[in-house]
Amino acid sequence: MVDNILSWKKEFGDHTFDATFLWNVEELSSRRSFQQASDFAPNENLGFNGLQLGNPEFRVIDNNDETRRGDALMARVNYRFKDKYLLTASVRRDGFSAFGERNPRATFPAAALGWVISNESFFPKGDFVNNLKLRFSWGKNGNRSIGNYAALSRLNSNQYLTEDGVAQGVIFGGTLANPNLRWEQTEAFNLGLDFGLLSNRINGTVELYKANTRDLLVNRGLPAISGFTNVNTNIGEVQNKGIEVSINSVNINKPNFKWSSGVVFSLNRNEIVDLFNDTETVTINGEEVTRPVNDVQNGWFVGQDIDVIWEYNITGVWQQGEEAEAARFGQFPGDYKAEDVNGDDQFTQLEDKQFIGYTTPRWRLGLRNDFTFLKNFNLSTFLRGEFGHKGNLNQLTHPQTNLYDRINTYNIPYWTAENPSNEYGSLLQNDQAFETGLDVFRDRSYLRIQDVTLSYNLPKTVLDKVKFDSASMYVSVRNLYTFTKWEGLDPESNNAPLPRIFSLGFRFSL
Repeated sequence: MVDNILSWKKEFGDHTFDATFLWNVEELSSRRSFQQASDFAPNENLGFNGLQLGNPEFRVIDNNDETRRGDALMARVNYRFKDKYLLTASVRRDGFSAFGERNPRATFPAAALGWVISNESFFPKGDFVNNLKLRFSWGKNGNRSIGNYAALSRLNSNQYLTEDGVAQGVIFGGTLANPNLRWEQTEAFNLGLDFGLLSNRINGTVELYKANTRDLLVNRGLPAISGFTNVNTNIGEVQNKGIEVSINSVNINKPNFKWSSGVVFSLNRNEIVDLFNDTETVTINGEEVTRPVNDVQNGWFVGQDIDVIWEYNITGVWQQGEEAEAARFGQFPGDYKAEDVNGDDQFTQLEDKQFIGYTTPRWRLGLRNDFTFLKNFNLSTFLRGEFGHKGNLNQLTHPQTNLYDRINTYNIPYWTAENPSNEYGSLLQNDQAFETGLDVFRDRSYLRIQDVTLSYNLPKTVLDKVKFDSASMYVSVRNLYTFTKWEGLDPESNNAPLPRIFSLGFRFSL
């Protein structure tokens, strides 16, 4: 990779200009060779070159050679007037060898404005509001996260037996080419406010944003009649919008006691604006309706969040005494019951699945508190939470364990005749009544005490004796406790429970 950067800065009275120009070129080549053999006597003179002496039935040879190239031109200008008005404008032209021959390059402009309102002559002077800045930005950026030859028809090789029983090598097209493959682009707007109150004892930022991502890079499945399984292509448009708030404060500032806090709040909403730029005509309640084409297989629907949960809506558990009604659906007491939307006594996905929630948090929160007391003691706590989303907890329908003498790994009050729960079904579920099986989703919200640290700073009289610039002893706990209704291993990852980590240490500098 080679970067050539030219910078220029000049002041003309109250005007300050700062310009940067960039020219970039890059190339990355990788070569890999894998050879494997068995049933041969190693020879220290030949080394791996003796692999051909192995059993032909177990020899494996795999080679790969890839190269990718990219280039970019960029120009950026910053302008400032009296530390009150700020302007930034830039343009970047990028090229990448992995895209189709018709669209290897794209242009990404951007601009930003800033106004330091608190520096205006009309702004009231005082300690209540001592800093106020308004910001606005607009820009485009690109995504090139694809394989090095995603736009090309790659050749595969294999062997087949002829009529004479001879193995014959053959080369064939393994992927479908797409000369129109192009950059995924995101256009974003951002409006921000920076503020400081009470001589900056309270300061923070508020950000509003909206971003539209078009021409998403996806590996789209193809019908079998095409002769290919998938193709790399650009489809659709997704919109993200939200708010982020960050506030820091000094709550108490006394000689023997200090308390400061910081809180971060974020909220994001997304929507699939378009998928295939195509429509379909369907009959609903006897009327023909034209609507955008959705991707049912992946659970993507135009007008919905990209993380929306499309699933049967569980309404409870079949109980004893409801055998006859459950039998209409091929179910039994202890099985989960769901809403039969069209009332045909069957659970089919197109007729009965509904939008029942989201898999990513609807909002996030972080809270930090720092205390200093008795001059040399410090206590720091950090809480973090994610709220408003659901997770797949299929352990409620199909317990997973590798221990043959234990069918249940989770401490869950499953339904039994003696425990007629309407929230938890029986240990082994009969989900054959559902066309595509049944996934159980539960609230995955949580608030975690993530970090707690108590430290003691050695006083200066001790530091002078031991010749240290600073020194402290500390004890800390990570993942102290999690408040959640989630019954799985961990509400954040669900792959494994997070360990609770205790640390004891001593820090010093000379």
